This record gives sequence, C-alpha cells and structure tokens, in this order.
Amino acid sequence: MVRYVKADVRYLPKIEALENACFTVDAFSRRRLRNLVVSQHAIVLLAMDGDDVIGCTIGLTRKRVGYRESGVVGQNEKFKTHDSGLTTRDSIVGRLYSICVREDYRCRNIATELLSWLEDIFSTRGVERITLEVREHNMPARRFYEKHGFSEKDIITNYYRDGVNAVKMEKCLKHSIEETILTGS
Repeated sequence: MVRYVKADVRYLPKIEALENACFTVDAFSRRRLRNLVVSQHAIVLLAMDGDDVIGCTIGLTRKRVGYRESGVVGQNEKFKTHDSGLTTRDSIVGRLYSICVREDYRCRNIATELLSWLEDIFSTRGVERITLEVREHNMPARRFYEKHGFSEKDIITNYYRDGVNAVKMEKCLKHSIEETILTGS
C-alpha cells in the first residue's frame, strides 16, 4: 500500500537513486537533495511502498517582489505605486522543481497524488501560481501537466545541460486580487 510522507535526511540515498533512475541527464546530486530537504523554502514529498521510495516531488517557494499588475488596482497594502506611476505588488510563487515516479509504479495516480499534496501545501503558504520547466519533447509529462491545469507559457532554448529546450508552464492556484476586483469572482 502506498503512503505519502514528507522527506527527511534519512531518505536521501533512496531519493537520489530514484532521481538517477528517472532523470538520466539532470538528476540532482545527493548534496543538492540534502540542501532541498533541509531548506525552509523547499517542500520534498515522497510516495513510499514499505521502505521503498517510489515517488518524489520537490517544490520551492519564493517571494517575488514587485510583480507587475495591470488594470484596476484595489485598496490593498500589498500594492505599491512607484514614482513612475507603475503599480506592482509582491507575490509568492511556487516552483515545481521535480516530480518522478519509479517506472514500475507509473499509471497508478502516484504523480497526481504528489502534485495535489504539493499544491495544497503551496496554497497554505500563500502561493498564487506555480511554474515549472519540462523538456520540450517530453510529451507524456506535458500532457500530464496540462491535464492538471498547467498551461504552456514559453520555450526556453538550450535550458538543459544537454542543450534540449524547455517548455515553461504555469498554473494559477487562485485568482489575484486584481482579477477578483475586475470580474467579481
């Protein structure tokens, strides 16, 4: 039976093995994984079958200062009007850094469960949108993300170490204050 847990340092060797099995070129090193597991800005979630790590997702949160807003602005202390007249506001952005499931456990909704749990945690931390990058030719992953509400925003050329392009994708977790003012929803 699959269970879901937050990662800690005792799982590092198993997370590293899963990363290496899933990502041939861009797998995280144990040092990088350790830094992520202990970081207050990172969220590392695991799917376990017994003592085996069979799935992992890694998310990061960061405050984006001065995110540009357009259109009508309501009264809210998060908004800043600069001398130039430009209105900006701070926001918290989540980044889906990695998601992987061991090959013999795929197509069992494990990635969906990990993503859903990560989105819930992002929401409790005030994240309004999630971004990610995926290899341009990884159509199964792109379809997975689209199925879960992500949309393609950009192509980043030569993004990966081996020169492959990335597709930047994004998902809004909640309406911005501005959208709520403009649409009433």
